[in-house]
Amino acid sequence: MMDHIKKVDKKLSIIVPSRNDRPFLLNLLIALSELPIECMELLIIDSSDTKQSLPHDIESLFTKKPYEVKLIFSETSSPGASRNEGVSLAQGDWFGFLDTKTIPNLTWVDSYKEIIANNKFNGLWGKTRYLGNSSYENIIIASTYGFKELITVPGMIIKREAFFQVGNFLPILLAGEDTDWMIRLKQHNLSLQQPTSKTIDYHGIAELNLVKIIKKWFQNYRACRSVAHLKDHRITYLVFFNVIALLIALNWNLTFVQWDLESPYFIPNISKITAATIFLIYFVFRAIILPIVRGCSVKFLFSGNLFLIFGLGFIIDCIKFVAFTPSVKSVKQSFLKILHRAQI
Repeated sequence: MMDHIKKVDKKLSIIVPSRNDRPFLLNLLIALSELPIECMELLIIDSSDTKQSLPHDIESLFTKKPYEVKLIFSETSSPGASRNEGVSLAQGDWFGFLDTKTIPNLTWVDSYKEIIANNKFNGLWGKTRYLGNSSYENIIIASTYGFKELITVPGMIIKREAFFQVGNFLPILLAGEDTDWMIRLKQHNLSLQQPTSKTIDYHGIAELNLVKIIKKWFQNYRACRSVAHLKDHRITYLVFFNVIALLIALNWNLTFVQWDLESPYFIPNISKITAATIFLIYFVFRAIILPIVRGCSVKFLFSGNLFLIFGLGFIIDCIKFVAFTPSVKSVKQSFLKILHRAQI
């Protein structure tokens, strides 16, 4: 493609990590070819198990574009590591990040062009909305990401010097590396502009069935359970399940009234009542409040989807609880640290 590269304003390098997502990657490239993108290069960091060149019909879409598409085969094993490799190879003064399952729109193109032209800001956040094409997919979205537009790393444009001030993505994480990076950016007192409207559509919901959801959430949360920004999240789930266990185990009548049936403080079926109350609170929060806060319409929620959304949400919460449970090794290490501090 080099023979067809025109002289352009060499400022932006777009980086796309890809791993075993070839159909999504090809769809993304088709979408990008239809947008009036101005950049220096499009770097695809492909760490797929099977290495394949781009089809000729896809390559032909970019033969007259003012930028080069570079497919780089990589041995990285995480999105963060792939993005880092792309950053190390990028030649532009600005970095742009996309994922294979994200499709940018014209607003994204216009927004990043304005940011780069004005050169007054450190960059621009991505603004992503998760799309479902069926009731099943919308149930997944309602139970997980929500329907509201979210600020994301995919779709982000940032100055080279600002990125390196924050530092690379954590390469050891299979998930959560983008949120960790966003928090570190705030800690450096750096800010990026927010788009006025959606710039990215996420199309990866269609591939998820229940087994894949369980596997995905378990692997992701297991991999990032030690990340600082998940600390409160982790504690919330652990405390929630521990409180349930304690309240169920607690026997009010035995402890306080010695099973005196005549006592005014004797409460029949106290354990069942307590457990039912806690479950009801959890149900209302997980099945109604949380989906609505995340943008789910009341009509969709109460059109036969309420219990399906709750069921999937409950499964995901159980997965998080199991994933966040510390390993024997980590418990042992923590115990040894406590003993060491006590000796000091």
